[in-house]
Amino acid sequence: MNHPDLAGVVLTRHQVDDPEHQQSMAARLAERDLPPGLAAVTVLLDLRGTAVLTQELWTIPPTAATVFRSRRSLIFDPDGTPDCTVVTTFTFPTDRDAATWTDLLAEALRSHPVEGLLAQHLSTHGDSVLNCSDWTAPEAHQAFIENTPDTAAWHRVSNYPGLTHGPGARCRIYCPSEF
Repeated sequence: MNHPDLAGVVLTRHQVDDPEHQQSMAARLAERDLPPGLAAVTVLLDLRGTAVLTQELWTIPPTAATVFRSRRSLIFDPDGTPDCTVVTTFTFPTDRDAATWTDLLAEALRSHPVEGLLAQHLSTHGDSVLNCSDWTAPEAHQAFIENTPDTAAWHRVSNYPGLTHGPGARCRIYCPSEF
């Protein structure tokens, strides 16, 4: 998500009743024609079978209500193949807090690499952060959640004043896109 032509990232969550509906909705979203300015769409399946997420990369300013701006992309294994993408949002008291926390997270990841983490993409929208991370497997992400590194850098990330965890989802890529 760190491309010079990228004007914004839009994440959309579509609720579904069951895995069958999830598959049919994902197929429809993957096959749609892209309007001008929409450079790429990645379709993600929530592992619980209750949602389809789309991550849209725009080269012109999108008209969606919430448009995230790419802030940092960290690639830890460019040759790795993700089996799980985790999409999470966080909110903070101010825009500056969101930007500062994003920088602290990038610093923590660089200083203490996480096993199974292939890439981390951080985007901001005012006081909100969109965190999209690619993992080797859902189990690798779960292991990280259960055993977050015990370092000063990670304590600053985890205990940032005013940090509010938003909704998150572990997903499998249904239809990747290249940008």
